[in-house]
Parts: sequence; C-alpha cells; structure tokens
Amino acid sequence: MINSNKPVVRYHKDKGESIHVGVCAFIYPIDHPSPLVSNQGMVRTSMVIGHDVMTGDFETMNTCYKAV
Repeated sequence: MINSNKPVVRYHKDKGESIHVGVCAFIYPIDHPSPLVSNQGMVRTSMVIGHDVMTGDFETMNTCYKAV
C-alpha cells in the first residue's frame, strides 16, 4: 500500500476518529513537510485511497501517513 514516491508523515488521531477509504481523515500530523501545515493541530487530509486497519497506516493521493 505505501507508495515510496510520496512523502511519509507520522500522525496520531483522537480515539473517536476513524479512517475510511473514499473519504478524508481528520488527524494530527507530527512531521508534515508542507509549509501550509503547522503540525500544531488537527488537519483534514485529502481522500484516503488505502488503509491498513492493523497498523493504522493510510495513503492519500499525495501522502502516506504512518500511525505512531
């Protein structure tokens, strides 16, 4: 599932939040490289295109997210 050509961002989420393919996710990024992301609060990702339920890792069109 993880595409090595995309940046990998570590994240955590609220316990009540869930991640589903086909919709955006609401997460707290830890080390997102974009200057448009502060890494200080919750963000909405673009549409999730892949999700590993066991690890919590997921992929969007531009980024791979790794649960911590």
